[in-house]
Amino acid sequence: MRKLFSWLNPLGLLVVSLHGRFVQHRAAQFDHYGVGAGRWADIERDYAARGFGYADYPGQEGYGISLCSPAWMAAAAERVAGARVVLFSERAWDGHHDVVALQNRPVTGQSG
Repeated sequence: MRKLFSWLNPLGLLVVSLHGRFVQHRAAQFDHYGVGAGRWADIERDYAARGFGYADYPGQEGYGISLCSPAWMAAAAERVAGARVVLFSERAWDGHHDVVALQNRPVTGQSG
């Protein structure tokens, strides 16, 4: 996230979508999003422990699916210097993905 944010102009906006709590609860209905029940269990274990879980898709190293809790996302945003969280909305994209928007405008800066 820091790398993407570093490319923003002043006042620029970074918008990302994530799989959150909703996706966690519907995984079995969607064949565990292509990673299988075993890998999905690993994702859920890490999600429960740390607020973030990830697994590669079978045969696709470095490309997979993740779950992010709202708390994990907020903590990640706080680690991005100069970022102001302007939006966090669960299921905002297609009723499925959570959407987060960060603006390149420090929280400590002037309002307006």
